[in-house]
Amino acid sequence: MKVGAPVYLRLDALKPVRTGSSLRGRLRANINSAYYDYPDDSRDAGPSWVEVGAPTQGKSFLINRSFSYEVYFELDMRGGQKISGQAETVDLTSPSGVISDKLPFSEDYKLYYTGHGMRAPEPAAILSYTITDTP
Repeated sequence: MKVGAPVYLRLDALKPVRTGSSLRGRLRANINSAYYDYPDDSRDAGPSWVEVGAPTQGKSFLINRSFSYEVYFELDMRGGQKISGQAETVDLTSPSGVISDKLPFSEDYKLYYTGHGMRAPEPAAILSYTITDTP
């Protein structure tokens, strides 16, 4: 990989934990305090919703290159409910000091129902994502 080459956040899958559960909403990724929405906000056609369990078709976003990413995801659902995970740090510093040694980095991120300062004990959905140098 070239120095300064682009880095992408790729959404690989968004699946419900319980089969048969129906969740629809807009996924928001917060990566180092930059926001990315899926599906993209189509202002002239009204809100767009994603069905949890439907293919994401490997949707990718160009993100700022960094050795460390603060990652947080939430799904704003119709009716105002949210499911979200915990903010976490993804450290991509390698012994050689090159980010490409750690790419691609993939993880499953758990999303929980939240409200009134509490979080459900079991996740409602799992988001599989990858930080990569190829879209």
